[in-house]
Amino acid sequence: MEKALKVFNPGITSSIVCGVVLGLKTTFFAPLVWVTSLWRRELTMVVFAIYCVSLSHEFFVSSVYAIDYDALLLILSTILLIDSSLKTNLKTNDDEIDYVLTCLILLGLIAREFLIVTIAMAFAYNFWKDKPKLGVLVVSLTITVLTFALILLRNSLDVLGGTSSLVAFMGAFLSIVTVVLMKIRG
Repeated sequence: MEKALKVFNPGITSSIVCGVVLGLKTTFFAPLVWVTSLWRRELTMVVFAIYCVSLSHEFFVSSVYAIDYDALLLILSTILLIDSSLKTNLKTNDDEIDYVLTCLILLGLIAREFLIVTIAMAFAYNFWKDKPKLGVLVVSLTITVLTFALILLRNSLDVLGGTSSLVAFMGAFLSIVTVVLMKIRG
């Protein structure tokens, strides 16, 4: 039995399904992000940045403190998209769990509440399969530290004109997390 190249994965599927559920058009370009990863990672990052800018013009969130259910869906599916795009290779993939998650994400077209649960499961599984305990630990620790930092700094970040401070804070935080993750992965 031949194995097929993994084209429809949870990252691409969740982005498109979230776009359909939220009425966004930009998410239909999610496969383009994945396809560029077959050539060069640098190109993937450029296309992903353009994808995110396009999403930000179509889906507006006034502050990180005003994130709702819809924004959470979009954020998680976008993270899944870039993660699956950067892990792409031309080798075949025989991971049945990814196919099951993809099918379950498609059921999110019927029930919105089912979509967030399935995307959260795909998100956890995606970080679990690389380095089982370390991936989930790092993601959990990152989310916990970021949440506490945002709670502690709310008075200085959630003010009129505080968006630039918030962007600088988030950029610095994500840069530190990226460096730590690169050191851990070797």
